[in-house]
Amino acid sequence: MKVLFVLENYYPNIGGVEKLFKTLAESLPPKGYSVSVLTRKSEKDLPEHEVINGVNIYRIKTFNRLFFSLFSIPKALKLAKEADIIHTSSYSAALPARIAAKLSGTPSLITFHEVWDKLWYKLPFTSYLLKRAYRIYERSILKLKFSEFVAVSESTASALKKAGVKQSISTIYNGINYDDYRKEWKKPEEFSFCYLGRLGISKGLEMLVPAAINFIKLHPEVKFKLISPSHPISIYNYIVNEFDKAGLSNNLIHYESPRPEKLQEILFSSSCIVIPSQSEGFCFVAAEAVALGVPILSNLNTALKEVVGGKHILIEPLNTDGVINALNKAYESNFQEIMVKEYHLETSVDSYLKLYDRLILSS
Repeated sequence: MKVLFVLENYYPNIGGVEKLFKTLAESLPPKGYSVSVLTRKSEKDLPEHEVINGVNIYRIKTFNRLFFSLFSIPKALKLAKEADIIHTSSYSAALPARIAAKLSGTPSLITFHEVWDKLWYKLPFTSYLLKRAYRIYERSILKLKFSEFVAVSESTASALKKAGVKQSISTIYNGINYDDYRKEWKKPEEFSFCYLGRLGISKGLEMLVPAAINFIKLHPEVKFKLISPSHPISIYNYIVNEFDKAGLSNNLIHYESPRPEKLQEILFSSSCIVIPSQSEGFCFVAAEAVALGVPILSNLNTALKEVVGGKHILIEPLNTDGVINALNKAYESNFQEIMVKEYHLETSVDSYLKLYDRLILSS
C-alpha cells in the first residue's frame, strides 16, 4: 500500500500534530507500506527532498502556510496518482489534499484536531479581520468531501457533528509510546512551574504570563520554565518583554526544542505543568505529563476532560486570577487525584491502518 500524507507541518517542526504524523508515518515502512509526505519547507536549510526512517519527505517552499494551500497542489496531484490513499490534516493542507484526491480518484481522509468556530473571535494576539478569515476558512474545510473525517477525541467528534459535517466521522485518539515514559515524577525540593508546547493563540498565554509574574512577585525564588519554539516572534517577544518590564527576566528560563531526554529532565525538575488552554483537540502535553506523573494545572474543557489524569488542580475560572489561585494551591501541594486513562500509540496506528483498508476497499 502506498500512503501519501499532505501536511502543513512535519518534522522537524514541534507540536502534537507533528508528533502524531511523524510517529504514524515512520511506523508504516517496517510494515511494508510505501510512505510519502508532502509538506511545507518551514526552514530555509531543510532540503526539498530527503528520506528519514523510510519516509520520503517532499517540501514546498512557500511564503507562509496559507500559500502552501495553493502552491502544493501540482506536487500533491503528481504524488496522488501513485498513492492508494491520501491522509491530511486541518488546516492549510486540507485543500490541496482534497483537490489531489478528487482529480486522481484516490480515497482520502482528514484528521481534524479542533473545531474553533465562534471561539476564533475570543482569541488574542490577532486582528478581528484575520479571526473572521480563519473562521471562514475553517468552515470551508468542514464542507470538503473527504471519504472520512477523523476526530482525535470525543470532544472533537462532537464539535464536527455540531459544525454540520455530513460524512462519516471516526474517533481515533492520538497515542504515545509509554515505554518512553518509564520514570516517575517525584516532588522536587525547589518549586518551579512550566509551560510546554506551541505559542498558539488558543493556549491561554495571555492569562498565564501575567499570572506567572504576579505569582513570582510573591515568591521571588520561583522559576517559570517556558519550553517552546521562539515563534511566532510576536507572542515570544510579548512573553519576554512582560518579564523584562516586571524586572523578572532572571525568573524566566526558555528551552527551545530540547531533545526528549532533556525534556523529561526539565519536566521532572518542575513542580507542575500549566495548561491554561481555551481549547484542546487532544493535548499531547497533558498525555505525556500524565504518563510521567507530573502534576497538571488546567481547566477541564474540551478534550482535556478526556486526557487529564493523576495529580491535578482545576483552573477555575479560566482567567488570570484562576491561574494564580491554581499556582498557589500547587505551591502548597494541594492536588486532587483524577483517574488516569492511557492512550497507546500502537492502538492509534492500528486504528488508522484498519481505516485505510476500509476506505480503499470501499472506493
